[in-house]
This record gives sequence, structure tokens and C-alpha cells, in this order.
Amino acid sequence: MNAQTAPSFDPLAKTLHWFVALTILFMLPLGAFLSDGAEAIDPAWRTPLFTAHKTIGILILFATLFRLYWRQNHKSPRWPRMPHWQFVTAKLVHSLLYVLTVLIPLSGWVLVSMGPYGIKLFGVIPFPSIPFLQDLEDVDSIREIMGEVHGGLASFLAVLIVLHIGGTLMHHFVDRDDVFLRIAPVWSHRFLNRLRGF
Repeated sequence: MNAQTAPSFDPLAKTLHWFVALTILFMLPLGAFLSDGAEAIDPAWRTPLFTAHKTIGILILFATLFRLYWRQNHKSPRWPRMPHWQFVTAKLVHSLLYVLTVLIPLSGWVLVSMGPYGIKLFGVIPFPSIPFLQDLEDVDSIREIMGEVHGGLASFLAVLIVLHIGGTLMHHFVDRDDVFLRIAPVWSHRFLNRLRGF
């Protein structure tokens, strides 16, 4: 199958995929940096960095929810033929990626809702905190636990992303099928095919 006939996701599905993918690749190191080195950050940069992290997290949450809605209502391109274990593994990793890209922003929202600062999208637009969380007994201990959960889920997501990218590269360069072309922008198909010698 050549670049012109490779089955693909529709343009909006591709746009949502790459938006979420690229923002997550930005958020993971930013989150690790803020978690481990927040105290060392210049105060002039601390607030903008936390604001960016919170804003992008909320955008990822809503983009992922819309992706799930869109995927349920629009047919996906067929999978190429592959061993059953690869198909099962791919479906499992994809499902976990969706789950985590909902749970991680949600856990961050819960975490921020327990603290004193709240969320202002882009530093300007107030975003509501989850009601009643600040009124919980021993809220500081719960907030500490939620921080660990948030970081742990992010670490698990990083592992899944490595598996996801590794699987995609294996399909493209070893199995030489069209898994990557399904989600890659159409303008990149010719280049991607040249990379694998087509």
C-alpha cells in the first residue's frame, strides 16, 4: 500500500492526537522539574511555570475527553494484519494512554483544589476548584498523597509512551506496515515511506 492509499484517521482526530502527544511530551519534564526543583526556581518564573503546567493540564483533559467522544462517533481506519499478541498489546497500551491522560489531569485538578492557589488558565481566566475538597479533614495529608499519585501516574505514562513510540517505530521500520501512516499527517507520508525505503 503506497502513501496515497494508506488508510488514515480524519484530520481532526490527527490534530487532537498530535496536540495531546506534544503537550504531554512538554508536560512530563516540566512536571518533574516543578516537583523536584520548585524551591530553586526564581520567584519571577515560578508562577508562570506553574500556571503553564495547570493550564496545559486542563487543556489536555478536555482535548482527551473530546478525542474519546470523536472516536466513538467516527470510524477508525482498519488495523493492518499483525500477530494477535501485537494487536492485544497495542489495544491495551492505547486504552491505558487514554485512561492516564484523563486521570493525570484530574488528579492534578484535585491536588490544586486542595491548595490555596487555584487555577487561572493562561494566568487570566479563573477555573473552578472542585468543591468541598479544602474542607476535608487532614487536607494537607490527603494533598500529599494526591501529589504522590499524580507523580506516580505521570511516571507510568512516561513508560507507556516509550512503549507506544517503540511499537510505532517497530511497525514502521521492521514490520513495514502502515500503523504510523494512519496517524501521521498526510504531507509527511512520502517522507516517512522514503525513510523505510519505499
